[in-house]
Amino acid sequence: MKTNIIHCAFISCLVCHTMVHAATITAAGNVINDASNEVTQWRTASTLKSQDIDGDNIYGTFGGVAFGDATFGSFSFVSAQSQVGPFPGYDTIDDSTIGAPDRQVKTTSNNGTGGTDVVMLTFDVTTAVLASETLRIGVATDGLDAGSFAPITIGVQEVGAGGGSAETTISANNNGTIDMYFFDVTGGVAANTRFQVFADSSATNYVTHQLVTLDVVPEPSSTALLGLGSFFLLIRRSKS
Repeated sequence: MKTNIIHCAFISCLVCHTMVHAATITAAGNVINDASNEVTQWRTASTLKSQDIDGDNIYGTFGGVAFGDATFGSFSFVSAQSQVGPFPGYDTIDDSTIGAPDRQVKTTSNNGTGGTDVVMLTFDVTTAVLASETLRIGVATDGLDAGSFAPITIGVQEVGAGGGSAETTISANNNGTIDMYFFDVTGGVAANTRFQVFADSSATNYVTHQLVTLDVVPEPSSTALLGLGSFFLLIRRSKS
């Protein structure tokens, strides 16, 4: 009986490990005023990334977009506000392609029409994220020639019934030096799940952002799972 219980527990562990459940979204951290150049050098591995969850010191390992560059990885563009720029005074950042020359940011813009919970970008995550993994979404804003063009909040939401969302206030940091805000999606993400980046407009009625990244904390390796299986096998033998 004990042996059967142990085997069932191990099988249940593997099943839970692969199932995708309803996702939740929480605010996870930020990088303010391009601290240590980790936003402008977002694709430079030699620059330490304080909010990089997969440990390779690159934002966007799983996918993303910097407006003005093509999308990459498990990120599929659906729609966005009008995209404008670059203009003098906009921040210079890494190109999406690692090793390509740096370039000025381009930005989305609502053209000063104002509003709350204004959707700036809609995108799909094209590769499934397991329930045992965490998807971190990074959103960069305030990289333009004046802080008044940045919104006063940034948020991320899953599109569809029951989809999670999170929003964080950012207005105290708006000064024309690029910032980045991060949101963790947990509980699993099915392939082609749709998300939106939204914001509340500033006193000048603008919402803008320049960059979105995706990173994932990987699931435990198959080697670790095999080791776990061996552990349970040893327990079974010791009980025989």
